[in-house]
Amino acid sequence: KPNGFSYLLSNGLYNNFVNYVNDVAKLIVDAGMTPIAFNDGIYYKNTTNCGAFSKDIVVSYWENSGTASASFIAQQGHKILNTNKSWYYVLGSRASWAGLETAKKGVQNTPVTSVQGDDGSVKPIGAMFCLWCDFPQNSYNETEVQNVKSLMTTLSNKNSTYFTPVVP
Repeated sequence: KPNGFSYLLSNGLYNNFVNYVNDVAKLIVDAGMTPIAFNDGIYYKNTTNCGAFSKDIVVSYWENSGTASASFIAQQGHKILNTNKSWYYVLGSRASWAGLETAKKGVQNTPVTSVQGDDGSVKPIGAMFCLWCDFPQNSYNETEVQNVKSLMTTLSNKNSTYFTPVVP
């Protein structure tokens, strides 16, 4: 079943996506806000021949598998907000790529200035820690609250030159 950015690109429809994203970004800018988009579809596979994305869009860069590199997107004139997938946490997930233990290792070992898909040229404008609720049937309880607080505290304390350390 065809879907996704590869489908748009291979069927000559990616420019429609670029135009749509730019139209939405303009609405956001006109409302006095800053548009932010995850990197997945921005210059997908380094495609520039289907139009340029608005430079007003801050790109929240989280992963680089098949997407344009953070360096490439920055070279197109976009600010990069680091949302490194090493910190990715799906509440209640037991999947190795999205579970609590992986997120713990990520916040412990991945500095907030380390951007996936960067050749060393990207200076992120900040960092964002994402939590996802892919399993809404799971209850969100005090244990999860403490897990999230612990992850945020560790990320802050491990990057004390970037953040003001949090005292638990």
